[in-house]
Amino acid sequence: MSMCPVYSLSIANDGLASFVGRHAERQGRFGAHIPFSELADWIDGQPSLMSGSEDVPIAVDGERVTLTIFLKDGKAIVKKFGTGSGRPDLWAAAEVLDGLAAKVQWEKSNIQ
Repeated sequence: MSMCPVYSLSIANDGLASFVGRHAERQGRFGAHIPFSELADWIDGQPSLMSGSEDVPIAVDGERVTLTIFLKDGKAIVKKFGTGSGRPDLWAAAEVLDGLAAKVQWEKSNIQ
């Protein structure tokens, strides 16, 4: 039985990004720079993402995603969702972020 990928992707408003992965394409901690302004514009244009926190029921043993958007005022919007959520908007957000992560040049980090 293979292990499912477990990873965290964080992108700051200055474009600095971190990836921490287990059983994923990249193992360990990595850093990179991601063009943030285009991502921010896209997120701002997604009313369902900006509407507030949600915990959408998911299928048992399915993919789980937690998307956290930190706003300028310090508040956070948290969307928890996964396989079988029936929400193409949330699926698209995960695909956009994973797509950005796949395109950048990650560098192994020594920070624990």
